[in-house]
Amino acid sequence: MITIIVATNKRANLLREALFSILKQNYSDFECIVVDDAADHETEQIVLFFQEKDTRFKFVRKPESFAQGLPGCRNFAL
Repeated sequence: MITIIVATNKRANLLREALFSILKQNYSDFECIVVDDAADHETEQIVLFFQEKDTRFKFVRKPESFAQGLPGCRNFAL
């Protein structure tokens, strides 16, 4: 199994495309953790849409105790 960590910050329009792309891959033994770095309601709604169809998708909101940006999101997801 592999884990895909997707860090996002107010990019809901691009997130939808990225998650659809992940679903289209041939490799199926994965989990996808989407880390929201900006408390964006639209981001959460997009991930919830994918979670209803596929339980391999997870949504988490990065707490402020972790650094902002990609490194903080990755560290929190791990």
